[in-house]
Amino acid sequence: MLRDCYKKPAQDAFIAGVQDLERKNFLGLKPDQQTAVLKQVEASATPSATSPSFWQIVKEVTLLGYFTSEAGIKASFDYQPIPGRFEAIKIKPGQKDFMYGNQV
Repeated sequence: MLRDCYKKPAQDAFIAGVQDLERKNFLGLKPDQQTAVLKQVEASATPSATSPSFWQIVKEVTLLGYFTSEAGIKASFDYQPIPGRFEAIKIKPGQKDFMYGNQV
């Protein structure tokens, strides 16, 4: 995905970010230490005008993965299979948005 969807500067930034986490032994840290490292990474994230930062890419692909997964869709949307009638409704604060799809 990185190779197909991001330009070379973004790919390089992402690889450098992963290598930085490897140097810090990220996977060997305790969860609270991992959180501290990620907060440092987020605080130091400075995207350039031509390329997103490592942190921005991580956030983008995480959200993409979540909202295109079955669990993400079920948790975030009120799934209403179609065919069905179209209704213009008002969404209340905190209410899930609607996701329409084909019945299988």
